[in-house]
Amino acid sequence: MTSQGLISMFAVLALLLIATLAVTGMTALTTGRMLIPWLRRSVTRPRMWGAGALLLAVGLTKHDGVLIIVSGFVVVVLAQLLRPSPTG
Repeated sequence: MTSQGLISMFAVLALLLIATLAVTGMTALTTGRMLIPWLRRSVTRPRMWGAGALLLAVGLTKHDGVLIIVSGFVVVVLAQLLRPSPTG
């Protein structure tokens, strides 16, 4: 495989990751439900997870989005570690 083919394959995988994070993040943020089955048990605050996933998606589209990516990752981890919300 040539280096050009490898770069384009990486770009397609990155776009798929960004699209998946955006769709699942927006769904979790708006509905409070997780689309990904294996995350349903571990995520205690789906809306918070959705906000973090959207931050990750936005950070991956930016050239210097490291701070946004780290912020999104922290929010996603907190959404899995914190206790469930009182209404949930």
